[in-house]
Amino acid sequence: MEFGTKESLILLIRKSIILNELTTNLKVDEYDDFSHVFFSKNLLTSISIWNIINPAQMTLPEISEAPIKFYDSSSAFTLTRNLFESYANMYYLLVDNKSQEEKEFKFLLWKRHWRDERRKISDSRGIYHAKLVEEEQQILEIEKKLSTNRFYIALSDKQKEYFKKRKNWATLNLIERAKRTVINENKVFYMYKFLSNYAHSESFAIMQYNSINNALDDQNLLKGVPIIYTESLLALTIDIFKSHFNKVKEFIEKDDFLKQNIIWSLNYMSKKK
Repeated sequence: MEFGTKESLILLIRKSIILNELTTNLKVDEYDDFSHVFFSKNLLTSISIWNIINPAQMTLPEISEAPIKFYDSSSAFTLTRNLFESYANMYYLLVDNKSQEEKEFKFLLWKRHWRDERRKISDSRGIYHAKLVEEEQQILEIEKKLSTNRFYIALSDKQKEYFKKRKNWATLNLIERAKRTVINENKVFYMYKFLSNYAHSESFAIMQYNSINNALDDQNLLKGVPIIYTESLLALTIDIFKSHFNKVKEFIEKDDFLKQNIIWSLNYMSKKK
């Protein structure tokens, strides 16, 4: 089968749903559980992109007697950007570690960050909940563990001050995190620059949207980047995920499509063009 096509993408999604079902509700450690959360999230994002590529028909008799399909390349690009960032973060947290101490350090920052973000959101709306008090205590416990973490202790004073700020959860920005994955640096820059324009509705994206003259133009835009990159990023997610679940590894070993798809995705993403 040829990869990077609608046929191979939907087959990868279908097999991913099976992998997700095989690994749901298992007793695992926090890192395995974390890989499952990322995999599930990336799978759902891929399904959403697929639904945009294949929109449902809508009947609007006031406009046309024939059913209408609305093609939305802009939203597909935005979700592809989301998938790209999610994969980069998954790799950064689970793979890009020189020691167990570094891995633990990153996870402590991550767990502190989401709790602090929930507090900020609640504060912005003037919402009080007893859970926030509980989570503030959890943050304090996390910060105690951080202070004794060997990776943190080895940091410079300047770096330690940086990570005392609860908003700072990563040692690298997104583009630097992505460069450390299997994705070629040129592809990283292309995906980040091109897709971020759509995610943030910046001038380039609006200009591109304005240049679409008809549904066929928008439909054609969905045949390239959303299909190829969604398939590749989902396959790369599976490649990380399989190292956390023997059931997934065993399933892939018996499935030629998944094996070849992961190999294709690794080769495609590692190339300059």
